[in-house]
Amino acid sequence: MPRPMKVLIGYDGAASADRAIEDLARAGIPDGSEAIVLTAADLWLLPADEATTQPSGRVPSVVQESRAAAASMLEEADTIAKKGAERVKALFPTWQVTAQTSTDSPAWALVLGADAWEADLIVVGLNRGSSIRGLFMGSVSQLVVSEARCAVRVARGQGAEPARPLRLAVGIDGSSQSDAALRTVAERVWPPNSDVRLIAAVDPRMQSVGSQESADANTANPHDNYAVATVTQIVEDAAATLRRLAPALTVSTFVEVGSPKQIVLQEAERWGADSIFVGARGLNRRARFLLGSVSSAIAARAHCSVEIIRLPLSHPESQAE
Repeated sequence: MPRPMKVLIGYDGAASADRAIEDLARAGIPDGSEAIVLTAADLWLLPADEATTQPSGRVPSVVQESRAAAASMLEEADTIAKKGAERVKALFPTWQVTAQTSTDSPAWALVLGADAWEADLIVVGLNRGSSIRGLFMGSVSQLVVSEARCAVRVARGQGAEPARPLRLAVGIDGSSQSDAALRTVAERVWPPNSDVRLIAAVDPRMQSVGSQESADANTANPHDNYAVATVTQIVEDAAATLRRLAPALTVSTFVEVGSPKQIVLQEAERWGADSIFVGARGLNRRARFLLGSVSSAIAARAHCSVEIIRLPLSHPESQAE
C-alpha cells in the first residue's frame, strides 16, 4: 500500500493556480494524503508597541492605515487559501486538507513551511498574474526549486481530465538522485496501463569516460561510443529496476547524444509526456550525464509539469546539495 504523502500547495487564487491543483490528478498522490494550501501575503506588520504610539497615546494615522491595509491583505489571503482548500477537497475527497496563510514572502513561506511541516512535496504553479500581486510567478518557483529540501512539482496547469493512462518521462543519469526519481515514480499510484519513458543523454563534451583500450580501434570516436554503451546500460538497468518495482507500468527507454536538457525536453514533448521527473542534481563521479542545474532548466522550459526529486536529508549525498 503506497504511503500517504504530505503536500504543501502554493495558491494565489489565479486560474492557473486552480489548474495546478487539478494537475495533481497526474501526480499519482496516494489516497489518504495530507495537503496544506498556503497563501502568502507578502507584508511587514508594524509592531503594536510604544514605538508606534505618540506621547499623547494616539497611534499615528500612517501607522493606522498601514495596519488596516495589512489586515485587509491577511483577510484576502485567508479567503483565497480557504477557496483553494475547498477545491482540493472537492477533487481529492480522501485527502486531509487545511488552509494556511503566511506574512512571509511567497517563496520563503513555502520553503520554510515545508521544512517545519516535513512536507514530501511542494507544488508551485506558473502564472502571469494574481489577485495578490502575482505571488507565484516564475521567480518564486525558481527560488523554491533552488532552496527547497524536499521534492518540488512545478505545475504547468493543464487541467483535470477523466482517469486515463498517463505518460511519465524520467531523466536518468546513474546518480543517486535519478535513482530517487525512478523510485518516486514506482511508489506513486497511476491509472492502469500508464507508460514510463526513461530518457538519458550522452553529453558530447563527455570525453573522459572509459578508456582507449576498451574502445574499438577502428572507430573514429571511441570515447563517444564507449559513453553511449555505458549510458545505455545504465538506462536498461534502471528500466529493469522499475519493471520489478512497478510491474503494472509499461517501461521504455530513450538514449541520444546531445545536450542533456535539450534531449529530455525534446523527447518528453515529442512523446507527449504528462509529467517529467528528474533528480535535483547528479553527483555520481562515473556517470554525471544528466542532472544538476539541468533539472532547473527542464522545470523552466518543459511543456508539461515537472517534479524535481531530492534525496532524503539523511542520505550522505544530500549534504552536498
